[in-house]
Amino acid sequence: MGKPLGRSVFLTVHVPAHFDRPTQTVRAARGSTAELECLVEGDAPLSLHWTREGKRFDELKPKEDATEVGVTSRLTLRNVQRTDSARFACVASNRYGSARQELQLTVQEPPEAPPQLRVTGLASRAANLSWEAPYDGNSPLTAYRLAYSNASGQWQAEVEPGQHGSALLAALQPATAYQVRVQAVNALGAGNASLVSLRTADEAPGGAPRKVRALAQGPDELRILWEPPEAALQHGALVGYSVQYRELPPLPDPQEDAAPQGLPVDVLEADMDAVQTVQADPGPEPFIVIAGLRAFTRYAVRVSALNRAGAGPASAEVVSATDEDVPGGAPQDVTCTALSPSSVLVSWAPLPPHAARGRLLGYRVVYRPLPQQAMQDELLWPEEGDGEDSSLTTRDLRLALLHLESYRNYSVEVRAFTGKGDGAPAGPVFCRTHEDVPGEPGDIKALVMDSESIMLSWRSPRHPNGILRKYKIYMRSLDGLGLAKDEFEVPPSQTHYRITHLRLHHRYEFWAAATTAAGSGASSRRVVQAPAQSAPARIVDFGGRVIAEVRRDLKLPCRTVGYPAPQPAWTLQADPVRGGDRLQVTVDGELRLVAVQSSDAGNYTCAVENSGGKDSITYYVSVDENRNKGVPTTPLGLRVATATVSSLTVQWRPGTGLAMPTGYYLHFKREFGEWEKTKLSAEQVTVRNGTDSHCSHSLLGLLCGTKYQMYVSAFNQLGTGLPTAILHARTQGSPPVAPTTEALLRVNSTSIALWLGAWQDAGCPISSLVLEYKLRHEHAWTLVSNNVQVDRLEYSVLDLSPATGYTLRITAHNSAGSTVVNYEFVTLTNSGVAVSPEPGGRAAGGAPALGVAGVASLAGGAGALLLAGAGLVVAVLRRKHRARHPDGDKAAGADLTEPPLGKGAPGLAGLRKGGSHGGHHQSVREREQRDSVRDPADPAPFLPTPMRVSLGRREDINPYATFRLPGAGAPPGHPAGHPAGPGLSPVHRHPLQSPQHTVCMYGSCGDAVYTKIRGKEESMAPDWIPLHTLYQERRY
Repeated sequence: MGKPLGRSVFLTVHVPAHFDRPTQTVRAARGSTAELECLVEGDAPLSLHWTREGKRFDELKPKEDATEVGVTSRLTLRNVQRTDSARFACVASNRYGSARQELQLTVQEPPEAPPQLRVTGLASRAANLSWEAPYDGNSPLTAYRLAYSNASGQWQAEVEPGQHGSALLAALQPATAYQVRVQAVNALGAGNASLVSLRTADEAPGGAPRKVRALAQGPDELRILWEPPEAALQHGALVGYSVQYRELPPLPDPQEDAAPQGLPVDVLEADMDAVQTVQADPGPEPFIVIAGLRAFTRYAVRVSALNRAGAGPASAEVVSATDEDVPGGAPQDVTCTALSPSSVLVSWAPLPPHAARGRLLGYRVVYRPLPQQAMQDELLWPEEGDGEDSSLTTRDLRLALLHLESYRNYSVEVRAFTGKGDGAPAGPVFCRTHEDVPGEPGDIKALVMDSESIMLSWRSPRHPNGILRKYKIYMRSLDGLGLAKDEFEVPPSQTHYRITHLRLHHRYEFWAAATTAAGSGASSRRVVQAPAQSAPARIVDFGGRVIAEVRRDLKLPCRTVGYPAPQPAWTLQADPVRGGDRLQVTVDGELRLVAVQSSDAGNYTCAVENSGGKDSITYYVSVDENRNKGVPTTPLGLRVATATVSSLTVQWRPGTGLAMPTGYYLHFKREFGEWEKTKLSAEQVTVRNGTDSHCSHSLLGLLCGTKYQMYVSAFNQLGTGLPTAILHARTQGSPPVAPTTEALLRVNSTSIALWLGAWQDAGCPISSLVLEYKLRHEHAWTLVSNNVQVDRLEYSVLDLSPATGYTLRITAHNSAGSTVVNYEFVTLTNSGVAVSPEPGGRAAGGAPALGVAGVASLAGGAGALLLAGAGLVVAVLRRKHRARHPDGDKAAGADLTEPPLGKGAPGLAGLRKGGSHGGHHQSVREREQRDSVRDPADPAPFLPTPMRVSLGRREDINPYATFRLPGAGAPPGHPAGHPAGPGLSPVHRHPLQSPQHTVCMYGSCGDAVYTKIRGKEESMAPDWIPLHTLYQERRY
């Protein structure tokens, strides 16, 4: 083998430029300094440069340092921002190759605020929120931080996982405004917050009204007072209160007080007899007066608060009792029995317990003697005055009346009484005491007739004490002569007697006495007389006070004695009476008045004279116009004493005539209604207070807030007297009061919600509501319903268009009238956005607006222009007509049958200014005037347009109709302005004017005219009025 071969080889390895890793990521917080560093290895020389997003980056000069294996290049970026995030590259090369390293610079920051934060669901105690994921700041979101606060300003935080885009906020308070903020969280912290405001929905109040009190306010009313629930428990704005009350049974012990006033008690739950809702009083202590209750009765009352969400819990019941009242009934079965000439026994059955209306203290027996009239010839000699009332009280059921007048007819009535006064009387019953011996004759005369005769004349006893059977005349001689007869009997109808066969110049004493079945009574005074040759002129009759009857003949006797025979001479008020058709003097001296008239009243004197002397008597004649039939005179002083929402109490005094009424007719009617008549017993309505007395009666069950007319006439067994003048009155209460826009309306995109509980009834319950709406700038109305009941509290109007302006018209009816109010609103957009309306009411970009229409001045101006135009047309027509009819308006009057505007045009009335609570109010009558002067081109406010009914219900729609309303007139037989009384002679009736037909506007007829809706009259021109213009009259 040979030697090994070998050769030295020098190997040179050239390293091209390269990087140990091709990419790297650099993260830096926003605002910090970021360093980009790359280490390139390879043979020198190495050439390096930077690129940004593929383009050479020379804005900053990198710092390069040589290393054992290559070169390190550093690029420093200070205060980096989001825009600095980019893809950088470090590019290196040498003679053997090139390479690049990618460096991703990521600038990190906290996340942005979550966008589209909105409320997606709302309840009274919770809210749903949603949002979209925000920019995460180049760092994954780890969570969302939620915080909310109410008016207190204290924030409460909640955390949701980062992947969620929604959250539920619970444990909120009802009807509370909240601010909610949401922040996204990443590794660098929490970002900015998004804010949203919300208000939780109302919830029924969580607490009951506090300090409930019930106080008696009369025999039929309770005043309920309370304080609102605590503010934290109201859970929304209070819109009213529900007051419930029920009657409690009487206490077992009648001597025990009814109940402490207004103190809470423990009572079992029971159905309430009545429920009444009242609008919340804005004051600190609301109240309501409950009327129409029973007197002296216990009631349990509880109150609950209302808001838009409903009613809250009721308060603890309190018990109170109404005040006692006078008894509501009269004792039954009253009887009266005579016991003696001076006493009677009165007995009765007890008052029914339910009629006591208080603590029964006993019974009052009221009695009085009835007037008596003594008859002398054909003249009436009335007593100077009627007997006064007397009364006695007892707790028993019988009472003896003592010390009465003999054979006197008494009127007796029995009344139960409480601490408040007497109740209605029972009776009257009439009874007469037994006969007794009569009283002495009223007066006596002994008159010389001739030498042997004397005429005796006497008055009947003022107190006959029974039926007179005869008179006894007594005489005796004063000169010692014996008498053949010293006693004479005379029939009771005769009051004079001639005694003959006497001795000339002998003195005789005379006296008289009356006799009844009980015996002979007291004697008259004694008179002495002696016969004589010459007899002075004397008058047998006595004269005195006389009450004459209208249209009846009156005889005034004047019988004379004397010798020579005297001739009577009559004078009236000192003037001689001259004979005529109506005044006649008979041969025996009697004065006759034929068909007495009121002007015949006066003092009539009969005088006689002869050579022996003279004498005279006077008759004081008064004329009673009602004595022709004995009917009572017209009652006096008719007035309204008290008025409530459902009653009127009227009072009057009896007339001044002698004829006593046994009862009264009370005629009454409501406005536009028919006349009604109530028959009342005089004893039932008479109220006596000492020596004074008046009549009183309460008309119950009347309509609230309604005008009434009434008059009274008295009657007895002989007929009915003249009526009083017509009295005008009105029950308490007013038309409904409209709420403010904010209290009534809640607007959505395609509907509105109406809180009907915001209407106030002003004392008269609201019977129904009419709802209509229209596009704001159109004329046609759409009827929603004409019979909405307010007890529904909330009502929705559906099928509206978004972002559209509307006018809502609501007509509220109660028995006092109607209130019309217009509300303007703009629905929300589809997204629920609310923006302001354009001027003139159009919505800008579909923005909603809430407001009440203010068109009163515009309607008034338009009405004035139309009235002026109508007047101009009438003037032109009249001028043309006169040109064709030179004779004047007589011929033209037959053609101009239309009444002038404002003078009888049906349905027109003066336009009143209205508006309250932010609403434009008009009464139905005002609206009819506005509609009556509407341009004919304008459509009527009520059109047969398609109806949109809330909740798809049509059963509450009532069709419109029309009916005929004839003119007003007086009741049959009554002259205009005054009712004619029954039984009047045509002589005393005022002549009626020629028939004419008057059509009255509302309020244009005088108060003295009877108004009445009557049946069809052929002579009347038809006046057709749409039913909706008389909506409030439909109750008649």
